[in-house]
Amino acid sequence: MSKKLTTVLFLLCLSLLAQGQRYKDIFPQIISSGDDKAMELLTNYLFNNLDHPNTNLRLGLLYAKKYQTTDPLREYDKAIALAEQARTRLIKASILINEKEFNKNKEYYIGIIQEGIIPTLAETQKLMADELQKAETFLEKLPPIYEHFTRSVDRYDRAVKSFAAIAGKYGSLKELYLLYNDSLAAVMQRLKTNYDSTKWYFDKYLQLRQDYPIKAVLQTYREKPVVVYRLDGLVTQIDFLQPQIDLWDYASWVDTVNQVVATEIKELRTSLQENYDKLKAASQQAASLRDPQGFTPVALDKKLRFNLMRFDYHNALIPMLAYLEYSQQLSLARLREVYFDTADIAMERKLVYYNEMLYLMRKSDSLLAEFNRRYNPRQLQRHARFIARNFGSPATLRQWMNEQRQANRQVFLAEAGKIRTGIAAIAPPGVPDKEVRYRKLIIPLSTEAKIPATDVSRVRVAAVVKGADDYLYVAGTLPPSGPKKQQKAVLVRITPALRVAWVKYLDIQLDSTVVSDAHQAVGGLQLTNEGVALAVYSMALDSSRAAVTLLHYTSTGKLKFATRLDTDLYPQALRYDEGRNMFFVGLLGAGPQGSRMTAADLQVVAVNGLGSELWQYENRVQGDLLTLFTTHNGVLLGGNYSSIIDRGGRTVQAGKGTFGYMIKLDFAGKPQKITLLPSQQPYEVNRIFKVADNNISLLGANDEHIILNND
Repeated sequence: MSKKLTTVLFLLCLSLLAQGQRYKDIFPQIISSGDDKAMELLTNYLFNNLDHPNTNLRLGLLYAKKYQTTDPLREYDKAIALAEQARTRLIKASILINEKEFNKNKEYYIGIIQEGIIPTLAETQKLMADELQKAETFLEKLPPIYEHFTRSVDRYDRAVKSFAAIAGKYGSLKELYLLYNDSLAAVMQRLKTNYDSTKWYFDKYLQLRQDYPIKAVLQTYREKPVVVYRLDGLVTQIDFLQPQIDLWDYASWVDTVNQVVATEIKELRTSLQENYDKLKAASQQAASLRDPQGFTPVALDKKLRFNLMRFDYHNALIPMLAYLEYSQQLSLARLREVYFDTADIAMERKLVYYNEMLYLMRKSDSLLAEFNRRYNPRQLQRHARFIARNFGSPATLRQWMNEQRQANRQVFLAEAGKIRTGIAAIAPPGVPDKEVRYRKLIIPLSTEAKIPATDVSRVRVAAVVKGADDYLYVAGTLPPSGPKKQQKAVLVRITPALRVAWVKYLDIQLDSTVVSDAHQAVGGLQLTNEGVALAVYSMALDSSRAAVTLLHYTSTGKLKFATRLDTDLYPQALRYDEGRNMFFVGLLGAGPQGSRMTAADLQVVAVNGLGSELWQYENRVQGDLLTLFTTHNGVLLGGNYSSIIDRGGRTVQAGKGTFGYMIKLDFAGKPQKITLLPSQQPYEVNRIFKVADNNISLLGANDEHIILNND
């Protein structure tokens, strides 16, 4: 209120001041002043002299000059206001200035056309008419130019904001493709329309400017393609008042998106449903089969898998579809289960089948676990129609997959149980409760034979192996005899008719000059491609020293080689690898029980087919060594430990009790892996059995069953 009052008082003062002035008194100041000062003087004078001809003319010309030098794009309202004032004053002047007025006040018109020159009436009237026409044209032409310009800016602003909203909502172009729906289609159409309108209005604006040039920056524009989503197309500031304008081509981008959705995404959704229907039907059919004849498994379409990965890399549908594909193989494999459960075949063959089933179930479980790892309800909304049609909701799909996993787990445990039971049912080689007599010897055909210590006629059997020709090899020790009470070893070959084919008495001397100077013990017996090999432990009668000898006999009883190994440890296991024609001897401690009380050296010695020692591996273990065998990619040995040295050279303690261990070497003797198997409660492994390279079963005394995959 106070500001308005001040303004009114100021104008009143100007009015009172102007009332006391005559035009001829201020005219010299008007023509000698600059435009702004002259306009101020003329405006003040006009306030009380509205019909003064020269004042109206000069003000009209000054307003015309000002609007013509004002940027009509940057200061549109100002330019229009100035032009309107120019038109008003010029119209008034053209009415007031006639011959009488002009002749009376001719000196006031000096300089309006040319400085220092008084124009004629005709020249003055022409000037007024020309400037009035310019103002009229300006007021007619500028508004549509400005309107098309501002509408172009407005439409581009809308397009920019629309694209930014899309980029903010959809994290990737692939997500946008898969979540495309009617609502998004409408948003995309508005984006395209706004962008097209931007160009239409701007092109029209440029055309209008061509018809009526204005004094403002003349722009051109170029379109830039949106190539990288969420990098291209984002604008922080719009500026159309520069010579070169860059426009993101949202319309072409929308067309491209619509094309992908209408072709590739549509094909993906169709293929997804068709594949699911086929896989589900095949899975259900396979599960109900009694005879596999005539059934053709259905595979997951490779193109669908590729496209799902392409558009939705971490999706949960691929493991679900892969499970439906794999379940057919499971069902077909389980059709053989009744046969293997009931057939009168070797347990080793049954174990191969059970192990195959175990790993089929394990792979199946890995697919189900992968589904759980990828499960994301929000991400599954990308396939909302598929989920709703087939499962109702993502939660229902997950529940169904978890039910499959629980059922899968039960089968897995059942197969593992059959493997454990099967291993336990495999009897050691030999013929229980049978004996063969040879001269004064009685030779039991089983390691299970219980012989009283007082019985000096029976062989203490350490190992029995059975060859492919059904011949048996029996190795053991003879009762101590002679004045030295020496224990000797013996190797016997038994025919299928349970007759002795040949006998080898083994009395290995530690000192070549002394006869019968050591007790002998058998530390391993192994079939070879030519016969049999055994490791003999020789301990001096006074226990002062020991030696280990590896002997290889042909099936005819011919000694191929006898190699004394560079070790004095007790041989716990012997293995022959036919493919490499190599022998591997595992040794630990000074007796058949290993070294349970204190840590002792553990060794593996490799010997070639000619009997030459190749390499040794060493560790230090408090525990035992139960077995040693080869796989396609190395040598495995295992047992129980209370302490052991890991691959880093650190001693690992089991604490109270023992745990199982497995050591893997390559065929050059270099350690590849040392697997320690600790548990919350101590346990003891009493048997290690290789079902297959991918199933090394460790069986514990209290029903523990650990399965290791050598690969």
